[in-house]
Amino acid sequence: MTFVKNIKLRWYLVVTLVVACAIILYRFPYIPQNLSEDELDFARLAFHLGTQSFAPYTTLATGHTTLYYYILLYSMKLFGVNAFGLRFPIALVSILNAGMIFLLFENVLRSYIEKKNVWMIRVVALFSTLLVVCSHWYINFARFAFEAPLLMFFELVSLYAFCLVRETRKPVWAIISGMGAGLAFNSYLPGRIFFLVPLIMMLVGVVIRVIKGRSVKGRTLSGVEGRTLNKIEGRTLSGVEGESLTKKETNAILFFFFISFLIIALPLIVYFVQNSKNPDVRVNQLSYVNNNSLSLEEKFSFTGQNVVTITNMFFVRGDGNGRHNFPFKPALNPIMGFLFVGGLLIAVKDFKRSRFHQLFLLFLFFSLLPAQMTYPWENPNMLRTFTSLLPIGYFSGVAMVHAIKNVNKLFKKIPTAVVVVGVTIVVVTSIGYELRTYFFFQRITFKEAFTMFEPLDVYIKRSIKYHSDPEFNLDFKKIFPHEDASVLDSI
Repeated sequence: MTFVKNIKLRWYLVVTLVVACAIILYRFPYIPQNLSEDELDFARLAFHLGTQSFAPYTTLATGHTTLYYYILLYSMKLFGVNAFGLRFPIALVSILNAGMIFLLFENVLRSYIEKKNVWMIRVVALFSTLLVVCSHWYINFARFAFEAPLLMFFELVSLYAFCLVRETRKPVWAIISGMGAGLAFNSYLPGRIFFLVPLIMMLVGVVIRVIKGRSVKGRTLSGVEGRTLNKIEGRTLSGVEGESLTKKETNAILFFFFISFLIIALPLIVYFVQNSKNPDVRVNQLSYVNNNSLSLEEKFSFTGQNVVTITNMFFVRGDGNGRHNFPFKPALNPIMGFLFVGGLLIAVKDFKRSRFHQLFLLFLFFSLLPAQMTYPWENPNMLRTFTSLLPIGYFSGVAMVHAIKNVNKLFKKIPTAVVVVGVTIVVVTSIGYELRTYFFFQRITFKEAFTMFEPLDVYIKRSIKYHSDPEFNLDFKKIFPHEDASVLDSI
């Protein structure tokens, strides 16, 4: 793969991972210092699952798919029943996400910059990645045991593999993309609909092929945007080097993607089919769409309220939950908001000419859709919309690319390097603002948001001793194999 062979690209990747490690592991896991009630429930649920045979879904603790909780179970067996063991899986995944985000952005932004300026591609990809990874939104969920970053990881794997399908023409990437989408389906609730993003993009390519045929000049009719066929304004607007995928290749890619997705998702699908009367407790609790007692007019009213609330979440009034956000602070600072809106407008304007614009606009829609379908009083919710950070980062990168290119056109005497320095100052300012928000202001609110002051093992032992949570089957010997049950007397 390219990133393995290219030494310079490795350095950009190393910088990304080092920054992510520094931010996420700084005083980990003591910021936040205390646990939340949700985290305690997650630990109980994980230990409960360890006492029974595999199940893809559980109705306990408001209803969850179980993949993440098996990961928590093995982490706490390895590192102990403590905050570190509970929070480390998400911290590790969040660091890996940073590397995956850079690789994805480096891949998709290549098509907007001439090959001779490959350094600029990587700089903009790095800046876009750091805007995401250093945002208080991302840092917050990377530092405690909420599942959203794991969902982002699965989506990143699927998207990156999807991009490589077209580039390498190898079905193995379609298989990996399908597996990523299948794992996302088994992850946090918003991931149930993610598979539609790559699937729709593939199907659109097939439909275009059928309508226009392979001979349409200067455009690939399947797969994703590429590099070198037909250049307009210095960009490649169609497939990757060489010819477009053949009909046989396209069909094979669709087949491998769908089959690999189905294999991973099948246990959960079977569970929902077998429990069709009440398939997903959480969906029924949160979604007004499923509420038959509401009139169509009321549902349209809820939809309108959510559109306004979620839009305001980005720029005006953010999530008020202290575990999700510095209460009511907008999700995006003014710099990120400006870059996001600018890139979004460019993507809408060039929608037909860029497959990557289509991909990330579609992804943005599906990342916000689950929150859009919940009751208005559930919004704004920066947890359910967490994965929208990926399209936000992409559109910010598009805005930076266009800013650099347009300044070069208007002021030809200004060297490109000087323009990049200006962009660097803007990005560093945004990063500094976000770090200040999280580490100096948001952490002040954690005492109210994270109220479980004692160590995790004490709460688990207390639950076992007093049977205070009868819905969870907690086995002392399995959870604490090296301790004697007499320790419960001192709890």
